[in-house]
Amino acid sequence: MEVRHLSTEVALDLAARLERLADARGMTNADAMRQALAEWIGQEEDRDRLTQEALASVAAGRVVADVDVAAWIDSLGTDRAVPRPR
Repeated sequence: MEVRHLSTEVALDLAARLERLADARGMTNADAMRQALAEWIGQEEDRDRLTQEALASVAAGRVVADVDVAAWIDSLGTDRAVPRPR
């Protein structure tokens, strides 16, 4: 696997927290940073994908009126529960 070196400055307290957690897990600081970066990138890619899916749903007219959602939420836990809006 080809690699590229990246560097950044971090606040001292963040560096100390990283070192503490890495040590507790038997990891190097570099391994902990690689893991954290990979997980963050994955989360952001998921967020972007979900946003695009939501925008496509809206563009296709697949929406639920907020008043219908509010009425459904208000009915939860009551003896007059209404079906989940679709």
